[in-house]
Parts: sequence; C-alpha cells; structure tokens
Amino acid sequence: MIPKPTFLPSHIQSVCQKKSCIAWDIEVVWDHVHLLLGISPGETPEEAALALPNNAELWFHERCIAAMQLEALETVFQEGYYAGTCGEATTSQIKSFLASQFDAE
Repeated sequence: MIPKPTFLPSHIQSVCQKKSCIAWDIEVVWDHVHLLLGISPGETPEEAALALPNNAELWFHERCIAAMQLEALETVFQEGYYAGTCGEATTSQIKSFLASQFDAE
C-alpha cells in the first residue's frame, strides 16, 4: 500500500520556496490536495500546477517504487487541476488586467 503522503505539505513548501511562490494553505485529502498558492505575476497557474505534482511524483518514485509496482501504479498524480482566485479584485478588474496583458504583446 502507498504510504499516506504526510510529507506533502513540507515538500510543497520547499518547492514553493525554490519557485518563489507562497503556499498559504495546504490540505491533503485521501485522493487529492487543496492548495492556496500565491504565485508571481510572471508565472501561470499551469506552470505552478505542473511543477508541484511533478516534484512530488519524483519523490514517490524515489521512495515508494516497490509499493507503486505492487499496486500497478505508473503514476501517482492524474492530469488536470482547478485554478481559482481569491481576494478583493472584482471580475471586471481581473478581465481588465488580463486584457491589458494581451494588448501589451
């Protein structure tokens, strides 16, 4: 059986420090992870969503390969993520900001 990923919060914190983002909150549930991240304006949610599970996947492969093989798991994480926003910005402010970013290109 794959061990409960109790390492994930500290691992995610260390990956965030290397990537200069902030993990405001981390909740590990039995089949997924909830994260409240602060990422730099130059980073996309996709970049953050790829970096964190890729690093955790490597951790699993280095430490749990026998258990993964026993369970016939090639990977621990599934593709996909949900990204949302929180804060005081309104939808129109966010749309205006995004439009200005595309206009600048």
